[in-house]
Amino acid sequence: MSARYRRSVEETLLNSLWREEKKKQGYQGAGNFMFRLQNLFMDQCLNELLPDEVIDQVAEACMNAPDMQEFFRKENPYAMEEAARRFLELHQRGKWNGDPEILTRLQEAYLEAEGDVECGLASRGEIQGGSVEIQNDAQVESWRDKMREVDQVLARMQDSSAK
Repeated sequence: MSARYRRSVEETLLNSLWREEKKKQGYQGAGNFMFRLQNLFMDQCLNELLPDEVIDQVAEACMNAPDMQEFFRKENPYAMEEAARRFLELHQRGKWNGDPEILTRLQEAYLEAEGDVECGLASRGEIQGGSVEIQNDAQVESWRDKMREVDQVLARMQDSSAK
């Protein structure tokens, strides 16, 4: 499952062509980025499927790259703020031991995005921000157990189809 998940991340978030297509979609594309990055956050919290180096690459490509920051700033600053916050939370939870330079740039990007969001609140009406779902350790542990069960079922299915 880890190799398949990594391949999925490489084909989407780490694929410059995929990112460019999402950028063409404007606000909706920014929302899609946020959705993908939130899924990465949840999957990493539950299963730790990706090595630190891959998450470093995703943070650099999707959050720290100047063209991506400009895209989020223009299309959906809430998506940038939320996604950057999730990456920092991964590090804080010990689920990602990020490269110190990448983390520093990510923190700077987060602070800038947070400022953009706060400034935007004063000048805009009818704003749709992202949601923040807080999960406690017990919930995450129960999910991990359920994912282990799913992995066992998948393994049995693969074994039976190989015979």
